[in-house]
Amino acid sequence: MIASLSRGSLLDEVLHGGYNEQQLAAYVSWVNSQLKRKPDLHHIADLRRDLQDGVVLVQLIEIV
Repeated sequence: MIASLSRGSLLDEVLHGGYNEQQLAAYVSWVNSQLKRKPDLHHIADLRRDLQDGVVLVQLIEIV
């Protein structure tokens, strides 16, 4: 997933509606499981909104 996100194609698909809600929920769950590794980070609720500015994505890449 991270390799795809870094290329931008998956992130573009997620942000522009190419995934159904079940797939988005699975990605949200995975991202939140990774973010738990650093207790000071907030969890996300919506990939489209919460990854939009890139801050959470950078934090996620640092963790992984």
